[in-house]
Amino acid sequence: MAKSPAAFTALRCALRSINPFRRATLRPHSFTPRPLNQHDYHRLMLAFSDSKDSEAVLRLFRRMKISNCAPDAFIYSTVVKSLLDSNQPQQALSMFDEMLSDGITLTLHCYTLLVKIYACHLGRFDWARELLTWMAEQGCEPTVVTYSTLIDGLCKAGKIGDALDVFDEMLQKGCKPNQHTFASLLQAYCSKGKVKEAKELIDSMLIHDCKRDVVIYNILIRGFCVNSDFDEVERVIETSKENGWDPDAVTYCTYIAGLCNAGLVQEAFLILDRMVQIGLEPTNIGMNIFLDSLGEQMDVFASRFILESCQKLGFDVDIISYNTVMSHLCKRGFWVDNLNLFTVLFKKGFEPDSHTFNILIESFCRAGKYSMIKTILEFEGFEPDMVTCNILLNHFYKSGENNELGLLLNYVQEKSNNLSPDIITYGTLIDGLCRSGKTFQAIHFVRNVENYEYNTELVALLTYWLVRIGKTVDALELFEEMWEKGLVLENRVFDRLITGFCRKGGCEGGEEKEKMEFVLDKMLGIC
Repeated sequence: MAKSPAAFTALRCALRSINPFRRATLRPHSFTPRPLNQHDYHRLMLAFSDSKDSEAVLRLFRRMKISNCAPDAFIYSTVVKSLLDSNQPQQALSMFDEMLSDGITLTLHCYTLLVKIYACHLGRFDWARELLTWMAEQGCEPTVVTYSTLIDGLCKAGKIGDALDVFDEMLQKGCKPNQHTFASLLQAYCSKGKVKEAKELIDSMLIHDCKRDVVIYNILIRGFCVNSDFDEVERVIETSKENGWDPDAVTYCTYIAGLCNAGLVQEAFLILDRMVQIGLEPTNIGMNIFLDSLGEQMDVFASRFILESCQKLGFDVDIISYNTVMSHLCKRGFWVDNLNLFTVLFKKGFEPDSHTFNILIESFCRAGKYSMIKTILEFEGFEPDMVTCNILLNHFYKSGENNELGLLLNYVQEKSNNLSPDIITYGTLIDGLCRSGKTFQAIHFVRNVENYEYNTELVALLTYWLVRIGKTVDALELFEEMWEKGLVLENRVFDRLITGFCRKGGCEGGEEKEKMEFVLDKMLGIC
């Protein structure tokens, strides 16, 4: 049956509407966008807040007020949280003033954020405690989140006794603690090695009907590791089933890190093997700690082997993992192996960072392979920084002011115009001048370097060298100058002075010891 022209027209219109390749025809003034409402603004603010862009959140907030779209307590709370996430507590506090001037009543969430500002950012625990009382008087009883926020702030400030007082007050008010409440107290105990008190606190969780999960036990294990009590770590893991929790990757990586910090790398190796056997993948941080300890205390090539094995097993490694192994290869003088590993990381699809390039430059400098450094400096994507300059400057003096390194330093300075010397640069310069016998220039430099005149670190380093080369009179003159200018000789100066004398045999008696005692008496007299 033949279709009518009207039917063909309708069909063509329908096909056009669903054709993805059809060019859209926009008619001027065909549609007017509606103004953003409160919900729209809030959604946008939350998105920017999640991406840690507090400036964008504030811009939206100001635009919202200009457009006569009144913000409510939820909007203000989002702005305050965003400011706190970007560590701007004073500006967050000012938002509450603005909120009250707009006639908006504070909600429970607003009060909790205010407690967080006082307790966790400003350290005004007295104000936070007063606020809890004020809340109750206003008929807004603090919740477990409010109390836990204050307890967390106190614990992080090391005020465990005050945190326990708030905890007791919370119980007296009939507010049931949660895992976050206990976690803050446990971390405070364990960070100080008070595992006995931590265990008692965990036992009390049953009384408060609060579940003891893997997060709680991982904190306890970290406490045992701080005390190097690995028998207790084993006991906690062995009894995990009967206590209703399963160890995870963080559990074992915490254990491995503790063993590594205690110098028990072989035992850490066994725990890593056990971890892999039960199907757990080590965390990035845990693996990097293990690689570092393995390279430091055992065999750097074993560290490289583990790194390569992790990739074969599909474990998560990153550029920090490669940098860790490369640093130890550099320290041992294996520059060829370092270059090979640098090539491997490229083949594996990793992007080297500035630290990777600087490790390689340090490795070449130690080996005296200066001609290879230029290739690294010209590498696409690498922007030399002050660390690069400091490495080259250090080896420039150590090599007897090698001309090739001098040219490389000039090249770096020309390539990177925005580099500014730091305290390490100046320290390297003083060290180099003193090594080459140019103490007069070093003393003049410490007196006159811009923004670092008589800097404690530089004075301490210069003192060390003046003592080492027998120029104690120059050191005393420098101290006299500092005293006349009202400057204080800090402990670091004394430490380096004693170290310098001990290197000369001053700690063993004789003439050098008498000189050291004389200089120390003079210094104490000056101070």
